[in-house]
Amino acid sequence: MKRSRALWAALGLAVGGVVFFSLAILPNLDAEPYRARLLAVAQRITHHPITLDGLRFTFSGGPTLRLINLKILSNHPDDPPLLTVREVDVGVGLEFFLSPKSIALSSVRLLNPEVHLVLREETPLFALAQATARQGGEGMEKELGLGLAEISIGKVAIRDGLLTVTPPSDSSLPGLVFERVQMELQGVAPGRPAGLTASARLQSLPFNLSGQIGPMPASLDLTRLPLLINVDARTPDLHQLLENFAKPGAGLRPRAVRGTFSTLIHGSLADGLNTSSWLQMDQLTFSRSSAAAPSPLAGLLAVAQEKRPDFTPMDLAMRQKSSMRLKQFGPHWRLQEMFLYLDGAPVLEAKGDWMDPGWVEMFFTLTGGVALDRFPKPDRFPFTLGEVPSGQARLIRKEVGPLTAELDLDLTRTRVVHPPLLEKRRGTALRAQAELVWMDQTWRLASARVKPEPEGGEEARIVAAPDGAWTATGQWAGERLASYFPQAVAWEPEGMTRFTLSGNGAPGEDGRVEGEAASGGARVGEIPLKEAAFRFRQTSADTVSAPWFHGRIGEGIVEGSALIRGGDEPLYRASFQAEGVLAEKLPPPLRQGWTDVEGVMAVRGRVWGGLSGGMALSPTGGWVEIRSGPGRLQQFDPAPLLTPPPEEGRQLSHPERALYWREGEVSWLFHDGRAEVEGIHLRHGPLTLVGRGRSDASGESFHLRITPGDVPPREVRLLREEGVWHLLPATDFTPPSGASNDADFPP
Repeated sequence: MKRSRALWAALGLAVGGVVFFSLAILPNLDAEPYRARLLAVAQRITHHPITLDGLRFTFSGGPTLRLINLKILSNHPDDPPLLTVREVDVGVGLEFFLSPKSIALSSVRLLNPEVHLVLREETPLFALAQATARQGGEGMEKELGLGLAEISIGKVAIRDGLLTVTPPSDSSLPGLVFERVQMELQGVAPGRPAGLTASARLQSLPFNLSGQIGPMPASLDLTRLPLLINVDARTPDLHQLLENFAKPGAGLRPRAVRGTFSTLIHGSLADGLNTSSWLQMDQLTFSRSSAAAPSPLAGLLAVAQEKRPDFTPMDLAMRQKSSMRLKQFGPHWRLQEMFLYLDGAPVLEAKGDWMDPGWVEMFFTLTGGVALDRFPKPDRFPFTLGEVPSGQARLIRKEVGPLTAELDLDLTRTRVVHPPLLEKRRGTALRAQAELVWMDQTWRLASARVKPEPEGGEEARIVAAPDGAWTATGQWAGERLASYFPQAVAWEPEGMTRFTLSGNGAPGEDGRVEGEAASGGARVGEIPLKEAAFRFRQTSADTVSAPWFHGRIGEGIVEGSALIRGGDEPLYRASFQAEGVLAEKLPPPLRQGWTDVEGVMAVRGRVWGGLSGGMALSPTGGWVEIRSGPGRLQQFDPAPLLTPPPEEGRQLSHPERALYWREGEVSWLFHDGRAEVEGIHLRHGPLTLVGRGRSDASGESFHLRITPGDVPPREVRLLREEGVWHLLPATDFTPPSGASNDADFPP
């Protein structure tokens, strides 16, 4: 009984002593004597300068050390402080006073902490965290005799914190801002995990974390720190996050009605940090803040251009499973599976590995069938695509060399448009294999191969240089070209068309495109050519020139040049010359009204006018000079030309006779559908005919001076109406002035 009373007396004395110490001594205890040693130890542990405005003891739920306006400064003079805390409460417990090396704390509370991390290229974020942990652990071991892994804290709490991460100045990655950070870490102790709950706003997007972390390994190796964390974000303001991460200057404003994101993270970096994620965005749209000006040449061939101020709303979802493992040579990220869904249908599957330094191998499968106008078009992409093509893609990089993308796509169901000529319709077979290289923060084409079918002789091969220059060579069946260039269907290439192209940049963006092509035949307007070949050059968005073209027409050879100028009223101009042309072999469009002329001719001239859809020529003016060797005008009786015509006139058409000449010259000028013959000069033996005339819808009328040998010259008038020639007495006849052969495009 006496022993029991003594025990209760001792216990009461101890409790009374604690209460007396807490109520009477602690509130009056001066903390300032601890300031110098506290700051010295903290600076040796962190290796950073530290400032502190105030330090005092309080009694709120137990003995507490309160630090006022604590700052841990950066070692870089241009960076903000690493940590700024308005108020830190550390529940020290009585052990703090009995043992200055004790690190058993009841609680740590940080009020309004601000953490600012400025990353340098040579110090990645994880490396910085690992170095900080080991540095702090070594400092604590040296100063206090206990390491970081031996710390024991009942609860760590953060109230209304801020964390900013600034990437290196030469990085294209955006900075990160975590605001309104609330966090509680329960039961930090050696050998057991601590419970974690947190919430914050990332780029204005609220999210929550829950799970557990630790225990901290004794080696302070963060790659072996166990994690089990669930991240969840649900918000109607997902567009704010998308806008923050949108590429600067892209002019795109993404918006979503609702957004959901969740991911489960478990494991460790040493053994494999596994993630399983789900992302969903409802009614996602993209709108452009400023519309790019259309190419002036786009209207040249009446190519339809769809104008969409906004993109069609879509439901976009993504699920993925991956693991991250840190090995000796660097991190190894393995994407086990990833699926992208659009309106509930899968459109993309991906898997592969990404290892540092510089080893990547990723595989993608596109299912196709999704309208691409629902997505923003990449900058400087010269094509308009109708649907996502189907096929395979591979992303690869070895330890030495750039990041490369290899594509093998089936564009049969994809509409492809590139003004002014290309418009592959949906359903037309087309396959493309391409290699792209990541350079200067953009994808650049290295090489490509385009074919209508997997097998066959038709193909185009493209090779590009790093400076943007490229060349393309290939061959294509002429009858199939209309499936890809319907605006040029009136040109009707024949046989296998072979071509070589080169360029520097994209047309219409201060780039150039030039090349040459040859085929068994083609059609210029309504005029067919055999063995057609031409060179062309496009140096601006609204001008295309053909400095040389060649072909066979009427068994002769024709060469020339042409220029096309786009705009609201497209115009063309062409110069040409031909040798060895047989008049009787000319195509019907050139023999209209002159089917009875035969002979060998040399022709030169110039023509200009407008262009309608399908590259059809609409001549408005021009001039032609014809030189002829031996020839004849059939169904024409020349005998009456040697005698004075009767006053009432005489018919010259005769089915069995012809007007022959040994050599001749004719100069034609035409303007607005009316032709003016400025010079006629025909010679055959002693007979010479010189004159001029005109031709229009009503017929042809010519004023001739005839010199039949030694007989004095006489003047006559020839008139042809409905194919019948008439000889009339001469009258005063002056053809109206027409277009000059020096005329250029009309204003």
